[in-house]
Amino acid sequence: MATSGVSIRTLKRADERARFACGVAGLDDYIRDSRIEDIHRIREPIFVAAAGEKGRVVGYYNIKRLMVRLPRQHGTRPPDMPDYPFVKTVIIQRLAVDRASQGRGLGEMLLMDALGRVVAASETADSPAVLALCGYPNAIEFLDRYGFTRFGMASQRMFLPIATAAEVLAA
Repeated sequence: MATSGVSIRTLKRADERARFACGVAGLDDYIRDSRIEDIHRIREPIFVAAAGEKGRVVGYYNIKRLMVRLPRQHGTRPPDMPDYPFVKTVIIQRLAVDRASQGRGLGEMLLMDALGRVVAASETADSPAVLALCGYPNAIEFLDRYGFTRFGMASQRMFLPIATAAEVLAA
């Protein structure tokens, strides 16, 4: 994993993000156009992989706490989830790596950081799972390698029980 010189932290105003390009317009625009004031106001932090002294953003993700309605139909409800109509969960909404940094293990580094934060927060937030929204190419295949499971008919949502997330981190 060639990720030396990269640190993961919350986005700062001075971070260089204008040239970020992962190849998915919506993800590129999100990191380029996000205003620090809005991020703090809505309490959805953006965590960035920053390289160099100028904090060039080479990857990022954001997480959000949310009550999620689970499907009731047989075969669409995630296994190992409580039998409640709504559950507290944490969602990884976006995870992106700049094209120039792809293939170096940075996506895994970002995902492990996200899972670490989610597992730590689950001890007080009583969240049984982490969800990921997979609206871009290769996301489902990428998350599948770490034990995430798709749920819902033709869904772009994937979940990972907190206990499994802890096991992934320990491996």
